[in-house]
Amino acid sequence: MKSFLFAVPAAVALIGTSVSALGQWTSQQITLNPGWNAVHFEVEPEPGDADAVFAGIPVESAWEWKRIRPPTQFVQDANVLLPKSPEWSTWFPPTSPRRILTDLFAVKGGKPLLINLSGSASVTLTVVGRPARPQNEWLSSGYSLAGMPVDPTAPPTFQSFFARSTGHAGVPPSSGRPLVFTLNASGAWASLVNTAPIQSGRAYWVQTVGPADYEGPLRVGLDSSNGLHFGSNREQADLRFANLSTTGDRTVTIEPLNSLPRPATAVDSPVVAGPVALSYRDLSVITSTERQAPWLPLNGPISVVVAPGQERLIQLAVRRKDLVNPPAASGPDHTYQSLLEVKEGGMRQLISVSAVQESSSAAGARSARGGGAAPDRSGLWVGSVVVNAVSWAGDKSPTIVQANPAFNGVDRTTPRPTPTEFQFKLIVHVDQNGASRLLQRVIQVWQDGSYVPDPLNAGTLIPGTPGAYRLFTDEQAAGGAGFTGTALRDGKFVARRISSVNFGIRQPVAFTGGSVFGTGSLTASLATGYNDPLSPYKHSFHPQHDNLNALYSETLPAGVESYNVNRVLTLQFEDAHPYGRLDEPSWGSSIFGGTYLEIMTGPHRRPIYIRGKFLLSRVSSVNRLN
Repeated sequence: MKSFLFAVPAAVALIGTSVSALGQWTSQQITLNPGWNAVHFEVEPEPGDADAVFAGIPVESAWEWKRIRPPTQFVQDANVLLPKSPEWSTWFPPTSPRRILTDLFAVKGGKPLLINLSGSASVTLTVVGRPARPQNEWLSSGYSLAGMPVDPTAPPTFQSFFARSTGHAGVPPSSGRPLVFTLNASGAWASLVNTAPIQSGRAYWVQTVGPADYEGPLRVGLDSSNGLHFGSNREQADLRFANLSTTGDRTVTIEPLNSLPRPATAVDSPVVAGPVALSYRDLSVITSTERQAPWLPLNGPISVVVAPGQERLIQLAVRRKDLVNPPAASGPDHTYQSLLEVKEGGMRQLISVSAVQESSSAAGARSARGGGAAPDRSGLWVGSVVVNAVSWAGDKSPTIVQANPAFNGVDRTTPRPTPTEFQFKLIVHVDQNGASRLLQRVIQVWQDGSYVPDPLNAGTLIPGTPGAYRLFTDEQAAGGAGFTGTALRDGKFVARRISSVNFGIRQPVAFTGGSVFGTGSLTASLATGYNDPLSPYKHSFHPQHDNLNALYSETLPAGVESYNVNRVLTLQFEDAHPYGRLDEPSWGSSIFGGTYLEIMTGPHRRPIYIRGKFLLSRVSSVNRLN
């Protein structure tokens, strides 16, 4: 037996993995040859139970290396490995007499294994699961068992892959201490030259000469370590690329790939409803003259160049309006799943992507695309109206310069362009049944959850009703017991308030029209009496606007000092973005807009017709008011 001995300082590391409930399924094929094999799992197997992974394959044993520092570390003949050693966790098949020594119960993605295959024929192990992010944890100044995320069609050499790692690149070839050892067919570890290519799915003993935190020549940064998961409300996510080299640009290729179907064993994971429709934008194009980075569809491979020592930020967003009609088996809430393949310099990583499209439970609601339930658009929508056209209600006079020369003295119903625009806030709430209401104000508070007695453990409380955000239109109700603010002001939590001064209403006003919010049109009627305290003409402390006679003894009728105001406003939803930004990914899902129309009577003897454009964004998914 030929052995190599290296002295290393003692250290202990705790290794943990987190598993997402989402899928984004891919597969990996690993060829196992008779005898010992050093393999690297690039996917998180489903199921991960070791018995299930190796079922039907003549595996005598499997060994997972632990990143635990004994006083000395051996790289030696695999045939003399001992179960229950502090450096290894071991699996033996149920028929093995050494089964009782098993302490490796799950196969983890991103981790290497030593697998001993019996018999005389090679076997292909096919693993289906989630793509695993690189999880190598390097020993400082020692050897680590590791696999590298490389492109199987164009793998890099060890020298080029580790050239940017200060913990690996400093290994001098003349030192007599090789950088890499590979497992040969006889189960012994043999040194490799640094110019040898890295094989995908294979594990090696790799030397470090100091601390190392390295996943490859390009560092890929995500908002979440387990992928890009948009859920039902998140719209955007960041994808960062850091060029670790001080010389030479790096060209990164990003390509969306379809997920495999959900494995039959993954009953706790959602069915794949279809691929995630993504858009991207490159913020590096923003300049002093080009302030807005355009959103572009990510329908195929794209390339971005990262300068030496620089980081490149790519923003991704889900286009929910373009998510295809899901199969009925995907359930009421559809989970769309895809993969992103990132390649650079021989490195390859797969990134999970998912988005949830909630469906409305409103009876009879149907999708505008036809078939299936309509998407859930309940919640609070806030935006603005920009009025840019008003009809001419007065008479045409030859002695008066008309405000709009286009007025012919006859057409008093067509809104005509105004010299300047007028903007005001618009607040709409859509409840769980799809009914829409116009609000003058809304107050957001937090309601703490409750605890209930544990029926299995007397004297112990367990969580009951979870805490949740609440929306109110009544300020007194929002200030009741059990509610706390959601905004921090002067060191205290206060309720968050949104209001619009353009609507003098105390209670929400229901929209009519029968359309699903975001399609067709919705109409609301508002009436403000001439003596209503909210009337724009009424002023309790101004004698000409208090609706009282000179002796303050009688109330005057409407039209003397103030007027009844009646407003009929219509939100006409349109496919075209009112500001022309059709590339905005959230358009048609969490952002809607169109033409604003209003007919106002009361202030003038003729109706006044108003036109503009409106834009609404969903700011809360709370579907209940008060």
